[in-house]
Amino acid sequence: MSMVIFGISTILFNIPYNLSLFILLISVACAFTEVIFIRYMKSTWDYRHFDIINIPYWLIPLWAITIVAVIAMSNRFRELFM
Repeated sequence: MSMVIFGISTILFNIPYNLSLFILLISVACAFTEVIFIRYMKSTWDYRHFDIINIPYWLIPLWAITIVAVIAMSNRFRELFM
């Protein structure tokens, strides 16, 4: 479901195909960073069900949606104030 939301957000915000693949690559890096924090730091959160290499399957698209939202907000901010 989160991949569908990511696809809709890339269409809604007119993000090119190349950039959407790059965003997915960045989101993989973000998910692995989160796994490092979970595994090696004390007093952090945890995920009960691991699906892909110790991360939930929905975490990568969730990071991608977050990146799309940040890009869209920064573009809107730039249009309004610059």
